[in-house]
Amino acid sequence: MKKLSLLILCVSYLCAQGQKNIVIVGGGLAGLSAAIEAQRNGAHVLLLDKENDIGGNSKKASSGMNAACTPAQACKQIIDSPESLACDTLMSGKGCSDKKLVDVLAQESADAWQFLSDLGIDLSIVSQTGGHSVARTHRAEQKRSFAATNIGMDIINALARYVNNCDPTITILRGARVSRLLIDEKGDVTGLSYSKNGKTCHVEADAIVLATGGFCGQTDKCSLIAQYRPDLAALSTTNGNCADGDGIKLACAVGASVVDMEKVQVHPTGFVHPHYPNELRKFLAPESLRAAGGILLNHKGQRFTNELGKRDEVTENILTYCSPYCAYGEKGPISSYLILNEAGAELFQKSVLDFYIRRGFVQQVANANILADFIGVARDQLIQTLQNYNTCSAKGCDEFGKKLFPIKNFSLHEPLYVMIITPCLHYTMGGLKFNEDAQVLGNNGPIKKLYAAGEVTGGLHGANRLCGNSLLECVVFGRRAGKNASRKD
Repeated sequence: MKKLSLLILCVSYLCAQGQKNIVIVGGGLAGLSAAIEAQRNGAHVLLLDKENDIGGNSKKASSGMNAACTPAQACKQIIDSPESLACDTLMSGKGCSDKKLVDVLAQESADAWQFLSDLGIDLSIVSQTGGHSVARTHRAEQKRSFAATNIGMDIINALARYVNNCDPTITILRGARVSRLLIDEKGDVTGLSYSKNGKTCHVEADAIVLATGGFCGQTDKCSLIAQYRPDLAALSTTNGNCADGDGIKLACAVGASVVDMEKVQVHPTGFVHPHYPNELRKFLAPESLRAAGGILLNHKGQRFTNELGKRDEVTENILTYCSPYCAYGEKGPISSYLILNEAGAELFQKSVLDFYIRRGFVQQVANANILADFIGVARDQLIQTLQNYNTCSAKGCDEFGKKLFPIKNFSLHEPLYVMIITPCLHYTMGGLKFNEDAQVLGNNGPIKKLYAAGEVTGGLHGANRLCGNSLLECVVFGRRAGKNASRKD
């Protein structure tokens, strides 16, 4: 019966009258954004996801989405511009980013914010995260600690509800793994093959959008990480199994080009669970913890970096100035201690912090002396570190180049929150070469009828992705892919 219904689904899909048939591979934010725009443009959409639950790595995003000149910024009298966002993005990319792609990202960021807001997503909290010149990273206010979620999950849930209400113009098929793209004698993409429940199905399409994510989720010897960055293969990852680079391989098999494949972002702060320090997959300790005033200490109880520096810089400093975490006779990864006080906890949102406390990632200590005991350093040393921080925050600068101090003072007598963090594989800046219209490029230009959006693509972020640009990229180029794929000839 299941095989029959699958066959009926394929036949009914192909027989849609007067509509373009668009197939989207991947059900994260980029894929869902593409599906919504294609459907609004009059197309019939089939969305395939190899997982049983849609969302991919998008639902793990926790720091927020960048956007310039939004109503949320206006309410807080934050002066920003698309040009400033583009400048920060290019600076983070260290000259390796495609400027045309960056300009599209920045110019359409406010529209992306409005697109999500119109779908009922709260993006009212604005933070200045690492590498940004102003506060522009948006996330939701969390009011109930027992039901706190991250912004990625909020966005995926809202888009999934919308898409489910679009049935039958948008059909989602879960547990369907695409095995190959189909092309004609001219090299134009004409459809694809996928398998589900042991049955292979061939689907014709007027266009295909790849939104399958990156390749930081697999580190075995056959993985793309092992191929392009074997030096990073021993690190833990914040990614799920789904991030295996399959979309890149599918497109390369029909002549697609790749770019920046060696550029892999290591996020400086993945949570280390005190009892399970060597877990392969780690929860991300969101950048918004440091944007809320969190400071980083090494095993000597000393600060060693600008906590709001760019991700690659903070990561390098952790690996240089910190030591492996050891507990219960087990040697863990090189780690740092992330410290937050009560004011910072309120700024971060206490309800969200409570979520991480329940997970065992955050410990609360009574005061600075107990924090020193927890880390295993002399109390005088830890107290001097906090006093030095307070002095620097009053001056507005420190020896690490930090000029923004969200929290001005750490009291020696107040309760403190401590987290153990370590650098983790997080994001791949490299991927399929594509243009501003989200067309996948080969050696001779665009591959007809093949589009891509999100982390499966490369060239936008250059050498280092700016915090908050991942969700933005998914919305901006996901929407562009959906619109252009469904455009009537």
